[in-house]
Amino acid sequence: INSTSTHVVFRADRETDGVVELYSVPIGGGVIQKLSGTMVTGGNVQSFNISPDGLTVAFVADRVTNEQHELWMAPINGSVPTPVALSGPVVAGVNPAYQWAPNSGRVVFATQKTVGVTELYSIGTAMGSPLVTLSGTLVSGGDVATIFQISPDSTRVVFRADKDTDGVDELYSAPIATANATTKLSGPLVVGGNVNFGFLISPDSTRVVFLADKETNGVEELYSAPIATANAALKISGPLVASGSALSGFLISPDGVNVVFRAIKDSTLSELYSAPIATADATTKISGTLVMPGGVVFPGFQISADSARVVFSAAKDTAG
Repeated sequence: INSTSTHVVFRADRETDGVVELYSVPIGGGVIQKLSGTMVTGGNVQSFNISPDGLTVAFVADRVTNEQHELWMAPINGSVPTPVALSGPVVAGVNPAYQWAPNSGRVVFATQKTVGVTELYSIGTAMGSPLVTLSGTLVSGGDVATIFQISPDSTRVVFRADKDTDGVDELYSAPIATANATTKLSGPLVVGGNVNFGFLISPDSTRVVFLADKETNGVEELYSAPIATANAALKISGPLVASGSALSGFLISPDGVNVVFRAIKDSTLSELYSAPIATADATTKISGTLVMPGGVVFPGFQISADSARVVFSAAKDTAG
């Protein structure tokens, strides 16, 4: 159902058994519109995503060449009989990973236009918008990870890639509509270090929080970096006990001021901490005393909408 509650979009082999196509219909009933247009023999719609403003549908389909899964766009009301190509030709057998910008003005996607090389692209939804390569030049063997995020203000994209060194995943940001203008956010990494796949952009679009074994190989710590500034990451998880680490599943408060995270920081238990998003090593333990064995479970916490409190699940009073 789209955000304005006017239409339902669905996939179905409605006209030909085994041929999955894309349709929309007014939510109160009415004429069903085919959005995917004419399909090549063997073609199917693989997935779809409605724009935040509820007016347009992006979808992946091998509609021109069988097994060549390209990205397309169509108005949700079916007013255009032939969908608009967004990705253009891609490597056969590869499904693009794609997201709408929050303002519905662009689609960002990762796919392979060269065999074995995943790159990141952006295209505007206005007719005739040029395709922009966001990821820039990749080292031989390098790839962009298919997990990426668009800032809430729709101005930048943050992504992981082994862009500069094959096999070393680092964190980058790029303006959403500018080709080859990447900024490395993660800065220098220790030998063997990598940025974890889990990262978050703050609600005000100014900072990125990420996990990485940046200083000690195998020890993941939590960092915060300005979204458009190179080599300015701050460690916000603070000192760790021997064999300790920050853990995946952290959250940024809705007001963008604090980060709440689990860590094996002061003991052998998973405990819950809060830290200012832009201040190094200023953590506060908020889970209190925990029993042994115990710990805060994942994904077992949420921040209230007013950013004042955290609710969490833990073996806190009785082991198990």
